[in-house]
Amino acid sequence: MLVSDSKYHGVVDRVTNGIAVILVDSLQKQFEMRQQDLPIDAKEGTWLLLTLDNSHAHVLNATVDHTQQKKKQQTIREKLNQVREQSSKNSKRKRKH
Repeated sequence: MLVSDSKYHGVVDRVTNGIAVILVDSLQKQFEMRQQDLPIDAKEGTWLLLTLDNSHAHVLNATVDHTQQKKKQQTIREKLNQVREQSSKNSKRKRKH
C-alpha cells in the first residue's frame, strides 16, 4: 500500500541467515535487509513503514507500522472467529444426526 511518494507498507515475510525479506504488495516487489538494520521489535509477520529511494530499489528506512499491524491482527481475529463459528455449527449438525 502506498502511503506517500516514497513511503510504503511492507511485511517481514521471513528471516534467513540474518537477512530479512520484506514484501511490498503495492509494488509487487520484495526487498532484503540485514536483520540488524530492522527495528529491534521487528520479526516475521511484522508490518513496516518503509522509506524507499527514488528508484524504489533500496530501503532507506524502516519503522514498525503499529497501526497497520493492529489492523491486520484484527482481520485475522475476525477470520478465526468466523472459522470457529462455522466449525461449531457443523459440529452441532453432526451431533443431531
